Amino acid sequence: MSIIGHTRILVINPNITSSMTASLESPVNKLLSYHKNVYCDFFTAPPVSESSISSENPSILGAIPSINSPADAFASASYCLPFLRPLIPTYDGFLVACYSEHPLVHMLGKEIRDFHRRNNQDARVVPGKQEQKEKWVIGIFEASVIAGLGILAQYRTTIIDNDHDDLNSASRSEEEASFGIVSTGRIWEEALSKAVHSFLAGSSTTSSKRFAGVETTGLTATELHDLPADEVRSKMSDAAARLVSKSLETVGSSGRKRNVRVICLGCAGMTGLEGAVREGVIRALGDEEAREVKIVDGVIAGVNWLIGACRMKT
Repeated sequence: MSIIGHTRILVINPNITSSMTASLESPVNKLLSYHKNVYCDFFTAPPVSESSISSENPSILGAIPSINSPADAFASASYCLPFLRPLIPTYDGFLVACYSEHPLVHMLGKEIRDFHRRNNQDARVVPGKQEQKEKWVIGIFEASVIAGLGILAQYRTTIIDNDHDDLNSASRSEEEASFGIVSTGRIWEEALSKAVHSFLAGSSTTSSKRFAGVETTGLTATELHDLPADEVRSKMSDAAARLVSKSLETVGSSGRKRNVRVICLGCAGMTGLEGAVREGVIRALGDEEAREVKIVDGVIAGVNWLIGACRMKT
């Protein structure tokens, strides 16, 4: 059971690569040192023996070392859910640490709502039984987009009515800031673009001026840790440089620049590799303008979001 006054968060790695989970522990624990009475545990999808994998038990096919497509994400969600369902009473927040529109976010959300419904019904009829405090779930994809939009709030994004010429002329000299994503395999360029549009506008085909797009490294999540560090840094740096360079252009007749001001790390395996992205930004923009670009780690953004959500009075 969760303890009143304490916040317990479960960071979920929905693949079976325990080394990837281990890479998240140090940055998350460093963050927790700034928060009193907040505790994080870590979950890795349990491995299975090859002999147990068969078409008769398709959920086991979700026990995979690296989630390299939306199909992998769905399979991993189906596989992990039965292991996570019994943990719902123990934790206040759940972070799905896979950078995708991961179905486990919605699956766990439904399980949490059902848990609250049952618990609150019991609390009304069982003397002395208290209602459970609210529980929350979010994915690192959603958390990073939310954090990125918060950063972009300091830049002008409102289209000013042409009747107000004085304000409109002033706005012409300002930039249209946007956020982008550096991710792994090329399949994520389209998949994450659709996911962003769906998250922001409710439609996978509706674009947003705030989104600059996705650039990829060509690596899998496990390769981020298994390949030589210099090769990984080079590919991440190149992807970041492409992302900020392609948006150095004017937009329409307004003459405003649509600059990337936020880069989201598009894989849990990129946690701790912000320096490689920063190198690419500096190479493309120079030291001074590169300082304007903020890098968002979805794992850290997700833990921060859950801490805030768990402390809200609902």
